[in-house]
Amino acid sequence: MNLEMSTTAIERKPTDSGMRNDSRCFSQSAQKFKTRYATLAFSDTANLDDAHTWPIAFALMALTAAEQAKIGALVKNAVSED
Repeated sequence: MNLEMSTTAIERKPTDSGMRNDSRCFSQSAQKFKTRYATLAFSDTANLDDAHTWPIAFALMALTAAEQAKIGALVKNAVSED
């Protein structure tokens, strides 16, 4: 099953020269790259630190309500300031 995703969490931050966009997460289409699963990944600026190791990418074969809830929580944490 191919899963199309086009979600990017972006936070705008002020800089001396205006506003800057920081991508916290991104997706890679299974269909576009001819792979068997889509990928949701987080950049190093995402606030997902959990001890000394934590996952930064996830393979997605289907997008059910459970996966949507998990992704929503991850994105919320990724863009948080805590």
